[in-house]
Amino acid sequence: MVFISVGGVIVYRVIMTVDYCSDDESSSSIECLLLTTVISSLLNAVSILVLGKVYDILAVKLTDWGKYTTGIYSMQLHTNRYCCGIVGTAIAQHY
Repeated sequence: MVFISVGGVIVYRVIMTVDYCSDDESSSSIECLLLTTVISSLLNAVSILVLGKVYDILAVKLTDWGKYTTGIYSMQLHTNRYCCGIVGTAIAQHY
């Protein structure tokens, strides 16, 4: 999902640069800067936030799916597994 998101932002930036900003008469340099750089940065930020929420939901589902023990340490084990899942997905998302 990360590669699709990054690829979509790159495709957007290339299309805007080639189609909209190549004509010097129709757009100014500030409009080109806004359309290519600023909006693509905002799209990337929104993508990171959405993927972070998706990965949080996925970590909870996988933790609950793998929870099979009962007893006094089950809550601590559940918390440890959840934290490992969150850290793992955050590392995968940011690198």
